[in-house]
Amino acid sequence: MAEFNKEEIDYEDQLRQSERERKDLKNIIYELPVGLITVKGGNELTIDIANHEFCRMSGYELADFGMEKMSMAQLIHMEDYMMFEDAAEVCRRGKTSDEFEARIVTADQNVIWAMFQFQIYTYRSAVPYYLVSCWDITERKKMENEIMLVNERYHMLEEVSDDIVLDYDVKKQQFEIPECYLKFAEDKSVKYAGTKELYGAIHPDDRERFQKIFETALQREMKGTAEYRLRQGGKESGKYAYFRTCYQSIADYDGKISHIIGRSYDISTERAVREKLLREVQLDPLTRIYNKTASGEIVDAFLEKSTQGTHVLYVIDIDDFKKINDTFGHTVGDMVISDIATLIREQFTDEAVVGRVGGDEFMVFVKDTSLQEAEAKAEQLCTNVQKTLSGDGAVIVVTLSVGMAVTGKDGYDYSTLFERADHAMYHIKKNGKNHYGFAGETEEGDCEGKYRTEEKENRRNLVADKEFLNTAFSLLSHARDINGSLNVLLEQIGRKYQMNMVSVFEYAPDGKNMLLTNCWSDMGQIYEKNILPITWPKLMKAEVGEFVQTTPKWQEKRKKEWLEWSGNAIPIQSIAAVKFEYSNGKTGCIDVGSVEQGKQWRTEEIGTICELSRVVAVFVTLREKMQEDQQAIHKLKNRDRLTGLYNMEAFRIKLVQLLEAEENPQENTYALTMVDVNNFSYVNENFGAEMGDSILKEFSRLLERKKVMAACRMYSDYFLVLSRGKSQQEIRRRVKEGNEEFEAKLQERYPAGGMKLSAGICFLSGKSSFETILESANLARKYAKEHNITSGVVYIEKMRQTRDEQVLIATRFHAAIQRGEFEMFLQPKFRLKENTIYGAEALARWHFGEDGYLQPNRFVPALELMGYIKDLDFFILEQLLKYMTKWKKSGKSLFTISTNFSRKHFENGGEAFLQRMHETMDKYDIDPSYIEVEVTESVMTEKLEDLKHCMIELAQMGFRIAIDDFGTGYSSLSVLYEIPANVVKIDKSFTDKVMVDNKGEFVSQMGKFIRAAKEEIVVEGIETEEQRQFLESHGFEYGQGYLFDRPIPADEFERKYL
Repeated sequence: MAEFNKEEIDYEDQLRQSERERKDLKNIIYELPVGLITVKGGNELTIDIANHEFCRMSGYELADFGMEKMSMAQLIHMEDYMMFEDAAEVCRRGKTSDEFEARIVTADQNVIWAMFQFQIYTYRSAVPYYLVSCWDITERKKMENEIMLVNERYHMLEEVSDDIVLDYDVKKQQFEIPECYLKFAEDKSVKYAGTKELYGAIHPDDRERFQKIFETALQREMKGTAEYRLRQGGKESGKYAYFRTCYQSIADYDGKISHIIGRSYDISTERAVREKLLREVQLDPLTRIYNKTASGEIVDAFLEKSTQGTHVLYVIDIDDFKKINDTFGHTVGDMVISDIATLIREQFTDEAVVGRVGGDEFMVFVKDTSLQEAEAKAEQLCTNVQKTLSGDGAVIVVTLSVGMAVTGKDGYDYSTLFERADHAMYHIKKNGKNHYGFAGETEEGDCEGKYRTEEKENRRNLVADKEFLNTAFSLLSHARDINGSLNVLLEQIGRKYQMNMVSVFEYAPDGKNMLLTNCWSDMGQIYEKNILPITWPKLMKAEVGEFVQTTPKWQEKRKKEWLEWSGNAIPIQSIAAVKFEYSNGKTGCIDVGSVEQGKQWRTEEIGTICELSRVVAVFVTLREKMQEDQQAIHKLKNRDRLTGLYNMEAFRIKLVQLLEAEENPQENTYALTMVDVNNFSYVNENFGAEMGDSILKEFSRLLERKKVMAACRMYSDYFLVLSRGKSQQEIRRRVKEGNEEFEAKLQERYPAGGMKLSAGICFLSGKSSFETILESANLARKYAKEHNITSGVVYIEKMRQTRDEQVLIATRFHAAIQRGEFEMFLQPKFRLKENTIYGAEALARWHFGEDGYLQPNRFVPALELMGYIKDLDFFILEQLLKYMTKWKKSGKSLFTISTNFSRKHFENGGEAFLQRMHETMDKYDIDPSYIEVEVTESVMTEKLEDLKHCMIELAQMGFRIAIDDFGTGYSSLSVLYEIPANVVKIDKSFTDKVMVDNKGEFVSQMGKFIRAAKEEIVVEGIETEEQRQFLESHGFEYGQGYLFDRPIPADEFERKYL
């Protein structure tokens, strides 16, 4: 007895110890830093226990999970709940679920993201309990969204910009090749490249310099810019484009460079413009040979590299040129200069450097020659140039004086050689002119020294101007803010040449006004009026590049006007301008002004300002191009590329703006209409995407012609239209007329396509959000599409209720399968003549709790929408195979029974469907010939090629094929010859009409056509004896319908017919 009591005490101790351990475990669970809940399975998932961390995440209290068990469906976002049921199913199969992301609806109705994992915790009374761990990933999801947004922005910018992104991973030693550069790549499948490939694509002359820049960036954090030529196309193309890369090296946490990032953009056009301008700056405007500054630079550059050989510098001067100008005028003088320049160019080889270094003075630098050859050339030149000018009793003979200097003996640089040749030339002039001589053969004199002093002063002025032009080019080349850089240039012009005002005008196309776009003034005034009338005819008539100066008379006449314009500041007394041309023949001018009355402009100033006008023209051209690009980007941002209609985000904003701008909104009715093209894929699949695009463009033009308030292409073939009308009836009429007009065109072009428009109309009222209005229009559109209504459907509240019901159905579907709520019903098929059964059709019925059996039209559309219909189809197939296996084992005779398969199975080629059919049939010992696969006629117009492929393989497997609901779609009878179908089922809508007027004759003829193509016709929906007799008398042999029997449960079918 004592031993028994001891065992009882030990058992009680064990119970208490177990209870303590359970409490300790529960306390540990409560305090764990991750969210933990235990979830009870069964008909629905309910929360049994939740720890502190889960309560913190969800915003609920521990007491909220007390006696009243909370459903997981209440806590989890509706769209994510299916994942929990799937995870529970995985656990019931003895596995731990994979981690998955889902949204929690918190106590205050906010949404957070969490990562979940399921595992079986225990079973109580055969009910599974799951241990669910979770942790908050909301911040991570936000970061992922931000990264995705950045990537989207990057891709958008990459699409609309010519910039190429540079991203070099130092650790991997590779570049990511941007999509926009792949068009130049030889192998377009290669997404990454190393430095070797990059260096190989750079022009050999730029390669070493680029490599040094890149290697320096690998050593330390830095920013920089590199210009180089990059090969376009394959290695053999030989084509290069100039690129500028702005780069930055990025260090990792350890201080080592991890990435070099940047952007590259094509500057070929910019380089071409710059080089053209540089060439223009190097050339003398009159003779088109090198000017003095360019001549000296080119010769010095050559002499720095070449220390060997004999080279000769000629200085050539026209004798008595002032006399020519004074006697015959400057026009003849310019002609003489041009002719002599041409003669010099023709006499010397292309290798010679020929330049004009003064008003009537030239230089020639000849490389690798001899003194004898040089002297012969000088003699020939003096002889050939001689010609006589005569007129008005005056006769002047044109002659030259030529001085020569030799490298080595006379000097090693341009300045020294020029000075020596110059002395020789002046010695010739002093001693009779019209001759030539070498330096050293003459003596220096006072006149030569005076001349050299004047020339050096002029040379300093020209060099300074060249440096200033280089500054202008530098501003142009590196300008990212065109307007800002142009303003800087104007200020520099003003300060260098001591102007009080420098401005840029663009002429209006009408030639009457000019627009002030940029202005600098050292007096600080701001010009409020930027549109001025053109009151200077001389400037308008001037040639491009011509320097024009106002007269004192004109200046005085416009004094009041200029005072008003300049805000009554100190008036500008002297104005000069140079006209320029930019962007497709448009014109403008650069104006310079001074408060000095009667200011005289020096020759150097005039020449430089004329050259600067070309630089300004380039600035203005670039600015206009940039404005056009920005407008294009804005359009791309707000417009659909294909159709030119608004995109979704821009349309949303535009809708609000338009409605707010309406003056009398109460007098009008407004509607948002969503439209899509039914069976649009028919054109893309049969005629190509380009033809499909043309349909979308044409529909967009139709909307523009109808003058709707605004229209938007959402995506694919979906459109939104904002309309205004006097009444709802007017808007509905216009939608109907527009649909009919466009459908007529589609029918004419694609008669076999079955292409129509589905339009959903939501009339605007109250203060509904855009999302609500959009959803309402979409629900109406879906209704129109499902019911084949082409005139447009107006949204009513019942549609939203139907949608909510569909969501509920989709949410409960998988759990309903597990709970056995779905049943297979069978409807027998009869021979019409004998009135005997020969087969049946398997149908799905859902026992929906207290509502009883849910009819297929209540749940099939929702499951089609979510794609769950595929699971239901295979569930019914397996139920059928299980019953057939049972009947076969009990010795009962088997019928051929048909079962339905949705169009969803044939998406993406139908390969997954065929694989699943193989796997399902392998589990059962049933001959496939007892199974009849039913597909609806509509699939034949949507997925004909995919359907043919699947039907052929199913037939080879031994299945019978049936086409259901024939006559309700848009396929032609010729399609029956392409599909290996055994059975065609005529839809009930035709059966209902056989006893009406002459419709029966039509059905009879249709039967004859079908029998010519297929072996068996089944007429659906036979409900009266009159229908049966009519069909039998017209050659129809098989039918089903309520006349024979309704769909009944499988067990009842077994008792009744087997």
